[in-house]
Amino acid sequence: MNEMPVSSRKYDMIRGLAEKIVEENAKENCWIFPDINRRVLSASFSHTLLLLQERMHIQDIEEKRGTCEGSREVNQIIQKIPIIRSIRNCLATKSEGVAESGVSAEKLAKELLWLAERLAACGAADEAVSRWSKASTLARLALEGDLRLQASILNVTVFLLRKMREMEEGVMDEASMAKMLVGWMPLLCHASNGLDSPVLTSSQKREIEGVLEVLMEKLLDRDREAVLSLWLSQYARSSSDWPNLQAYYTHWCAVSRKLTTID
Repeated sequence: MNEMPVSSRKYDMIRGLAEKIVEENAKENCWIFPDINRRVLSASFSHTLLLLQERMHIQDIEEKRGTCEGSREVNQIIQKIPIIRSIRNCLATKSEGVAESGVSAEKLAKELLWLAERLAACGAADEAVSRWSKASTLARLALEGDLRLQASILNVTVFLLRKMREMEEGVMDEASMAKMLVGWMPLLCHASNGLDSPVLTSSQKREIEGVLEVLMEKLLDRDREAVLSLWLSQYARSSSDWPNLQAYYTHWCAVSRKLTTID
């Protein structure tokens, strides 16, 4: 499904077939079929995440190559260096291969959301959350992506934040929660405006602000401080007014001040 462009007349058929198989496996009484669902969906999520990261990395390199062209004379000298020529050829081949397959970063991001939803339905949302919390490179690249792509990636992040809040105590360790919040906070602050309209409704924004507050309450003091400091720096520089954690930040400052006085 990853390699098939959305424009293909068979894309919807293949996706529908995958959904049907997953649903039928989930209905079976034998434990092995739900386990197969989890294994296959988890592997597909990891594979699609890597494809998306690779695609965005190639786009990033191509954009920087186009904007950082030096003088013609210097470029000609650089092109004669064997290792530079080899790297350029490798990147060109890789980029052409992805382009020829018709795979877009936005399509991959939407497929990640679909896979995350299916994993959650199988009771394995923690696997998607764990992988997303470690995707720091993707989170960084997403900040430089176009608004439509940012919106698709933001939707995955918001969905997994909701699932992380719903998890029972002990399912997700504190370190992974901290990584998730630190890694994706910049995108939350910069990507909610969308291209034609806001990515999230007003009620959804308030809901996710509440989710963030609940998750931060589960962090160690030092990690909570790191998340809030990052939020403040990103929020101050963003054109968006979301997520507005000012009330929580003020409360945290007051509590920290009292604890310092007691000590």
